[in-house]
Amino acid sequence: MRRNEILLKRGYSGLKSAKSDLLPVSDVEINLSLNPALCIKVAQGLGRLLLKMDSTSHSDVYLVVCKALARIATSCRPAIPLGSIWQENQVMDLIVTAVGSDYVRQMNWSSSWISHAIMCLIQDILEGIVLEFLA
Repeated sequence: MRRNEILLKRGYSGLKSAKSDLLPVSDVEINLSLNPALCIKVAQGLGRLLLKMDSTSHSDVYLVVCKALARIATSCRPAIPLGSIWQENQVMDLIVTAVGSDYVRQMNWSSSWISHAIMCLIQDILEGIVLEFLA
């Protein structure tokens, strides 16, 4: 969709030629401002999903859910804080999953990608709140 919008802005017609397929097209950052009430409901649902995932779930799904949750939490104004998604003990469970001991990781299925996804999720949410505060 973004690529088509860029092509239309540049004046290309709907017909594609081999030459136009080779032109580099950069992504355009779209700043969304979504309804906070709906975002909180979706974020809480995704947060519950993250807490219920275990070794029977594929790690790629975990990564995608973390990225989607971070994007949703920062796409509304005011940004959604961690406390609106999880309770304190649930945030601690996520952090323990990410940085726990080898024994905890074996019991809770956290690979290095899962740890990375959790830390990036928390960082993105906190960064969204800070950027909103500075704006």
